[in-house]
Amino acid sequence: MWCWRRMLRVSWTEFRTNASILQELGIKQRLSTLVQSRILKLFGHISRRDNDSLDRLVVQGKVEGSRPRGRSPMRWTFQVKAMVGNPVHECTRLTTNRERWRDIEILSCRSAFRHDIETSSSITEFADLLIIKNHFISSSFPEVYTAFLLFPSIPVTSASAERSFSKLKLIKT
Repeated sequence: MWCWRRMLRVSWTEFRTNASILQELGIKQRLSTLVQSRILKLFGHISRRDNDSLDRLVVQGKVEGSRPRGRSPMRWTFQVKAMVGNPVHECTRLTTNRERWRDIEILSCRSAFRHDIETSSSITEFADLLIIKNHFISSSFPEVYTAFLLFPSIPVTSASAERSFSKLKLIKT
């Protein structure tokens, strides 16, 4: 952001948001957001491979030998652990279910998406819908869950599940 502010000659005393700077430059998605998303996608892809796969052994850090002196370098597993908030062995277990891992990927990049112009308004709603779809609605309101699958354009949130169901009743009749 500092580099882009310098390009536009925006002083630090001007109170401009990061979103306004990105909008002025025409940048829809930040590079850090894209990198985070792709790291999680590749981690899921590699973790689903068989146990004898060389790239899986390297990424998960199961290589024999001693490490060099000094501070240990930043590893993929540290980044995945920081983004998802779970230990690496738990993340590896979660990657076995592709659909669930995609949901986790979207939710873990949620804080990074907050700065993107393209997704700033819709990512919160989408992430909330994923949580609701997977946990809340399917058990509490099976009719709303079925309607959500049939009519995905109708908004369903935890606060308005009942209202959405009543809208669907009106549409049906």
